[in-house]
This record gives sequence, C-alpha cells and structure tokens, in this order.
Amino acid sequence: MEGLVGALPTGATGLFNPWADVCAEDLPANGPDAKRARLERHLHCEAAFIPCGDGAGWQGMRHTGLAFTSERHVLQGMVPRLGGVAARLTTRDKPFTEPSATLVWHSLHQLGIADRVVMWNALPTHPFVAGAPRTNRTPTDTEMAHGRRPLQALLAAYPHAAVSISTCA
Repeated sequence: MEGLVGALPTGATGLFNPWADVCAEDLPANGPDAKRARLERHLHCEAAFIPCGDGAGWQGMRHTGLAFTSERHVLQGMVPRLGGVAARLTTRDKPFTEPSATLVWHSLHQLGIADRVVMWNALPTHPFVAGAPRTNRTPTDTEMAHGRRPLQALLAAYPHAAVSISTCA
C-alpha cells in the first residue's frame, strides 16, 4: 500500500490526495484512513483487468479513494470486496454520483468481470482548478510524473492483468 500512495504529494495546490488530504465535504469517518482501508480491500484480489484513467475526479475518487467509483457505487454495493457499506461518506444531501464510473461499473457487471477488476488512475490524485475543488482539469506532465512509480508498483503486483489506459481529451 505504501508503494502505491505513500509518496504522492499532499497539500499541493490544485491536487487532492484522498489518502492523505482531508476534504471538507467528507464526514469525519471518511477521512484518509478510511479511504486507505477501502483501497486495500479493493486491491485484495487476483486482478485480471486494470482499467486506468488519467486523473481522479471530484465526484468520485476524491470521496471514495477508488478510481472510477463514487459514493453511490460504494453505498449500492457495486464495488466488489468492499462489503456492505451503509453509512454515508459525505455531508452532501444526496450521495455523489460520478457519471463515467456509473457506465464503467455497469459494463463490468454486465460482462461478469467486476470481481476481477482493479481500478486505478495514472495520476492517483484529484487535479482541480486552484480554489475550486469541485472541478476536474487535465493533469500536467509534471503531475502525471507523480503517478509513474505507483502505477509501476500496481502493475508489478498484478503481472498477468490486462491493462486498459484511457485519457480524457
């Protein structure tokens, strides 16, 4: 776990590290430690597939600690290995829902492979416009470099997994 998230920047302007930084919209029980524990459970499998996006989103990984996963997906039990999560993660009236994650998890379940998938981002932190945490922006090349070692560690942990890399233009 430390090889994946331990060396990522914390408190950086325009980058939110879900496993170290605290989000004002998260409930106290959904702090960095809870997100690390959730990630550890997510990674505990014999992954056959690793969908990899570019950077984390404000409606998803920022609050869950898992790529392509929003609060709604966690609460609805769509994410294998997390067990039953009945408690809300955020202070928002309704659970956050990440549109791309909804499509991805729906497809994985339809294909019958959701339990053999580990989600990840090439930059496993949330890049946002400084001063506007409820935004997503394209990561810079310098920021993407922060994710190189964690991605290599993840790929080494699952040497037989097929990797699919997707970027937003």
